[in-house]
Amino acid sequence: MKVEGLVAMVTGGGSGMGRDLVVQLAKAGCHVAFCDVSQAGIDETVKLAQATARKGIRVMGGKVDVTDREGLQRFAEEVVSKNNDKLHLLFANAGIASHGPLIHDANATAEQIASKEREWDRCFEIDFFGVLYTLRAFLPHIVRQDKGYVVVTSSVNGFWTWPEHSCYTAAKFGVRGLTESLLVETYAKAPHVQVACVHPGGVRTNIVRNSTFAKNKEGKTSDITGDFDKIAGLSSAEAAEWILDGVARDHTRILVGYDAVLWDKMNRLSPHGGYKVFGALGREGIAQWDPTRASENIVQAKKVSLLGWLRFLKDGGLFFLIFSAPATAMNLIRQLTGASASQVLTLSAILALVKLQRSSRSRI
Repeated sequence: MKVEGLVAMVTGGGSGMGRDLVVQLAKAGCHVAFCDVSQAGIDETVKLAQATARKGIRVMGGKVDVTDREGLQRFAEEVVSKNNDKLHLLFANAGIASHGPLIHDANATAEQIASKEREWDRCFEIDFFGVLYTLRAFLPHIVRQDKGYVVVTSSVNGFWTWPEHSCYTAAKFGVRGLTESLLVETYAKAPHVQVACVHPGGVRTNIVRNSTFAKNKEGKTSDITGDFDKIAGLSSAEAAEWILDGVARDHTRILVGYDAVLWDKMNRLSPHGGYKVFGALGREGIAQWDPTRASENIVQAKKVSLLGWLRFLKDGGLFFLIFSAPATAMNLIRQLTGASASQVLTLSAILALVKLQRSSRSRI
């Protein structure tokens, strides 16, 4: 769908991908409304969008929390009233990162367990119900138009998961199910409205920095934020470009980043292979799954027995490390073996191709 001359709404537009969606839509000639919980973020987005927007393009921001159903309804009415009763595109983008397991550590205190349970509630309220409330508020206005597009942000965690991310994964799987259900409903009841589910991989935004698991026991930002920024494949501006390219191509499923594309292929080729790798990581003590101590986890890896590493690699760990976090894998293997970068690359390519070929022949 071409966005020029249309009216779009973006949630979570005060930072990250949401902000860049607003800026790029306005630059492409699309009138944009957006909401966020940060007034400072709203003001900055308006300033950036207006600086590059085409002449005559309207950009409006509002301070609205996606968990506020009445607030979303009021803002939806305001948006359409200021745009001649028009609203064609909705980007349900707002969300948070969360860290909530189902199995707690044996020495976890009652307060620690209660804290994680509260985090589950907060994650679902924003990441799942925030999307549902957004759809309820804005979808009726889009259905009334002659054409429309609803773009909902899930995550790679909407089709894949890893340890300690149970609540985030459950919410994002729910978002995917909600979006695909809407897709089927529009086919039957509103065929002029298109629907897409977005699955971003690693994107350098503040979502990890603002998460609870990015804080250590003293409440300070841990080293996981720096580690994440190093392995995240895209900037927020690049991620927005991927999303809008998917919209331009009328896609119903938009993978954002080459890592997301790869995770998707791995999931299709060997749905449980990656999960076995994570199990191997935990069993052999290669990772302690404490995201606030990411650097210590790498140090811990050096203390694992040779037999433990061999078992891990046998379970597909090398394939996983190479494809999911190339820089981390490269440094780790070089530290353990003393091999040169070119030697590691050559061996990695051979082993990865062999593993991929074997996986492609396995039953799903």
